[in-house]
Amino acid sequence: MLDRRYPLQLNRGQPIAPVLFVRGEVHADEVGVSVVGSRDASPRGQQIAGDIARGLVGRGIAVISGLANGIDTAAHRATLAAGGRPIGVLGTGITRVYPETNRALHQRVAAAGALVSQFWPEHPPDKHTLALRNATIAGLSRASVIVEAGERSGSQVHAPLRAGLPPAADPDRSGRRIDPVGTRNGVPAGSLRGRWHCRGVAHCRSSGG
Repeated sequence: MLDRRYPLQLNRGQPIAPVLFVRGEVHADEVGVSVVGSRDASPRGQQIAGDIARGLVGRGIAVISGLANGIDTAAHRATLAAGGRPIGVLGTGITRVYPETNRALHQRVAAAGALVSQFWPEHPPDKHTLALRNATIAGLSRASVIVEAGERSGSQVHAPLRAGLPPAADPDRSGRRIDPVGTRNGVPAGSLRGRWHCRGVAHCRSSGG
């Protein structure tokens, strides 16, 4: 926490990670938005995550996510394809790869952005570490986009940890319009506003513009 490179955003959330292990480069004043959601995402959900990630990249905003299958993977792949800056937050030690199928993605994220872990390098994944990982993602993010997350999903940890800041997507399947956070959190107004509507996670659609 005393290092000048320690992300300032983590100082406003709980719990604070006192130590971060990093592969790649982190910026203390990073402006990033997290794109998270289901590991078992539908093709449509993965497309939406990718579209949102590309929109953020186009505005110079880093894309923050875990490195699980599903929405996390779709967001990082789209970010990389668009030439953006991905930040992968791990629920394991920095030397671990979970799931193993994302080993190549780990390497690409570290090369283009950063891999971040708050756990000792060889620490394996478990429910506790994954929950803390979710809290750190929320803490690093100026806003969160949640795609296809069920009521008991770990992604829902973001909602109470946003420190009073609303998520950029409605995660509760209520059919309400997705309404992204504006400039007060450092995210340019209009980054997503007016583009996405959702009536159940299987029917999220772009309205263009």
